[in-house]
Formats: sequence, C-alpha cells, structure tokens
Amino acid sequence: MEIKVICGTNHFLIEETLKTIKENSLSEVLRIDGASITKDDLTVSLSSFSMFEEKKIQIIDSFLIRLIDEEKSGNWDNLFTIIIPPESPNSVLFVEKFNDENELNSFLRKKVISDLNCEIEIVNTPSGRGGSREVTDWIRSREEDLGLILNNNQRMYMTYESNKDYSLLDNELKKLATFSNGEQISDNDFDKLVSFSRNYKIFDLLDMFFANRIDEISKILTNLFSNGIQSNEIVGLLNSEIHKVLQIKYLINEKKSIDEISKITGIRSKYYFNKLFSTAKKIDLSRLINAQNALLKFDIKSKTESFQNELELELLLISRL
Repeated sequence: MEIKVICGTNHFLIEETLKTIKENSLSEVLRIDGASITKDDLTVSLSSFSMFEEKKIQIIDSFLIRLIDEEKSGNWDNLFTIIIPPESPNSVLFVEKFNDENELNSFLRKKVISDLNCEIEIVNTPSGRGGSREVTDWIRSREEDLGLILNNNQRMYMTYESNKDYSLLDNELKKLATFSNGEQISDNDFDKLVSFSRNYKIFDLLDMFFANRIDEISKILTNLFSNGIQSNEIVGLLNSEIHKVLQIKYLINEKKSIDEISKITGIRSKYYFNKLFSTAKKIDLSRLINAQNALLKFDIKSKTESFQNELELELLLISRL
C-alpha cells in the first residue's frame, strides 16, 4: 500500500492539493475523519477494495496527531503491518493541518512519522516577514497558485501596507482570488476589497512588542500616529487584543480543544483566531497579565493627567514588560 503524508500551515493550499488529486485521479477517492474513526472501522475501510475501480485512494484527516497522542495506550500497535496491509494496491493520504511552523516541526520529529518511511509533502505559508523583493516574488507565485491577476502597483501596495507579513498577505490574496474568479482586478475593486485595517496593524504592534523588536515598534507607532490614530485608541485596541489572548490562554491551560476554544471565544475569522491562538501558546501567562496591567495603568493616567502620551506609550512598549 502506498502511504503519503500531506501536512503544513497553509490550509487553503492543502485543500487545493487534495482537490487536484481528486480531479485527476482515475481511482475511487474517499475521505475519512481520522480524529473520530474507531480502530475496527478504519481496519475495514483500509482492507477493502473498490467496487468500481482498480484501486482506491483514502484521504484521512487528523489521524496521525491522534496516533501520536494515543501512542502509549497501545490501541494502535502494528498499525502499519496489520491495519494497513502492505500488499494492498490502494493508497492512503494522511492529512494534518497546523497553525504554526513550531507545531509542524514538532510533528515531523515524532518517531511515528519517521517510522512511516514514506513521502511527506509540506505545504506552508512562509512565517514572519520577508524583504521587499522576496515578498513581491512570493505574491507573484501565489497569484499563479490562486489564478489571480494583479498589476505592479497593486503588488507594491500589498507588499508595503501589509508590513511584508506573509500570513496577512495570504489572507488578502485568497479574498481577491475568490472575488475575481480568474479575471484582472480593477483598481477600484482592489481598493474596496483589500483591507489592511488598523486592527491588523495593532496586532502587528502586539507581535513586535512580545518579540522585543524595538525598531519595528517605533515604525508601527509612527505610522499609526501619522494616520491620526490617538495613543488612547491604540491602548484600547491593544488591551482588547490582549484580553482575547488571555481568554484563549486560560482555555488552553484548561486543556480545551481548538474547536472548543473557537466556539467559546466566538471568533469567526480563521486567520484572526489562528493569530490569537499562536500568541497565546507562545507567551507566558505572567507576561500577558503584566502587559495588560501596564496598559490599563497608562489608560487611567492618560485620562487623569497631562503628559506626552505618544512618547510615553512608545517608552512603555519598548520597556520589555
């Protein structure tokens, strides 16, 4: 039996990869929820043959993560010699989606994965930020992936307004691709659709704050101030974001699943939720609480005293709280 793993942080491209496999395959293609399937049902499914084609391809979602979590139970012993018969003509594609590259890299290092000894296709959105030329070239590449057509001015705008953030760019490019349906995007439609809002810039500021990137903090604040956004408004938005991150952090500590956390918080945007969830996982609880308390004290001071708000806010954010 042919086994392959498709995994990564770019959920959209993973689905596009699977879509291509389905459309181009002459085999029967089935998709299975590996997070909930029983051992008996999986055994029957994998050992059976297609009634209509010479072979079948079974796409199994979220099973390998479950296998790693349940490895010590012994429930899945001999999986790749008994449950998945090696002589079968069928194919199995294990699909695993991750929120960030740290989770992905941890997954790839697990013994269960190395024991598979099979092809692993990694489908990622680059993390962090790149240089101007690097980001522009990446935008061109994503245009081809998505069937999107932008002009040079639109690419340049996206590169600089996104602060060269790959995840934010990818979110906007997918939105444009859905709207354009393969046609050229007019400047008028582009202006209406692309929204690198101040909320994203606030979250960008929060990222740089937790990463202790003093130079980037100053740049983002200068940009926000020059666009007429007041220090009180910035503090309010930062507090709002930290409040959400703290809520997610507490739920993580309570061992809630990602789906449970998403429902409890009521955050509908997958991109936005993933950003908050990633921050909650990386930052210590004590630092989140200290940052929130410092911002609340600044807010009170700004409403009761007279001082240089913009300068003091910058000093507060570069103080490595």
